[in-house]
Amino acid sequence: MFLKNASELVRIGRRIYRRPNGRFGGRPPLEPTEEISVVVRIRPSIAFAALVVAAAGVLVGLTDANASTAPSGPYPAAQLRGETGGDGWSQTPYGPLGPADRDLVVRVRQAGLWEMPMGQLAQTRGTTDLVRQAGGVLASDHMELDIKVRAVAAQLGVPLPDQPSAQQQAWMAEIRSKTGVDFDRTWAQRLRYAHGVVFNAIAAIRTGTRNTIVRQLAQTANTFVMRHMTVLENTGAVDYGQLPTPPAPSPTTSAATVNTAHSVVRTGAFGTMKRATLFLVIVVVLIITTTLALDRDRPGRKNRRESRLKSLFTVPESRRRGQHLE
Repeated sequence: MFLKNASELVRIGRRIYRRPNGRFGGRPPLEPTEEISVVVRIRPSIAFAALVVAAAGVLVGLTDANASTAPSGPYPAAQLRGETGGDGWSQTPYGPLGPADRDLVVRVRQAGLWEMPMGQLAQTRGTTDLVRQAGGVLASDHMELDIKVRAVAAQLGVPLPDQPSAQQQAWMAEIRSKTGVDFDRTWAQRLRYAHGVVFNAIAAIRTGTRNTIVRQLAQTANTFVMRHMTVLENTGAVDYGQLPTPPAPSPTTSAATVNTAHSVVRTGAFGTMKRATLFLVIVVVLIITTTLALDRDRPGRKNRRESRLKSLFTVPESRRRGQHLE
């Protein structure tokens, strides 16, 4: 559509027209001077629907891929289902409870039964401030942890011991027999060794347990054990040469881990996409292609577009007659 010029331009006796490209000029010819080209377009509604379907298909494929490549964890498939029969497994309101879960509850309780009195002993017999401070940390933390583990045991129905294990009782007797610097070294060495052993057990349960409150207990115990190992090492009385070395990795396990990682990197998440997802993607491509063809070849589409473009450059007959009368 053409627009007249502003009112200040009327006084010169000319009519100013604006073309669709934004430029101004005199009256255009009755027919367009440039060749009219037909532009192919995609309907926005169909294109949007196709993109939504495609995105849904890709998300489904990614979910299937992640599910198929997820590790199964340390528990067998039967234990993952939380079966109550056999192998010491039982169902609780907080999830399946296995033998390893019960063992962790017992070990946390037994750790407090000997580390709490040994921490109190270090506060009075330690020869350095660092040893005495470390003893105070162990005593106060295990007092708090003992309250939590007894509450968890009551909720899960796990019986708790009321005395340390035989190994722990032997350590207690050895530490009590020492004085002076020997006490500091023996106390720090035995406690540091014990924390390293229980640290591995806590990590395994924290990684794979299916029980909610056991997982929370493992999280809390892991925080305390890390702090205890740190304060024990800060005393300077720990001989790392007497601590057990990390176990060597199994060649078979290492090779399997590397091959799995390479396979995931090589194929990616789309490598395991299901046939249904691929079918959805193909359908979307066909929809877009069909839309293009229909929009280009629909009868009368080109003629209507040309008529629309001609009307932009053509002054109506009634307006031309009015201009001649002027």
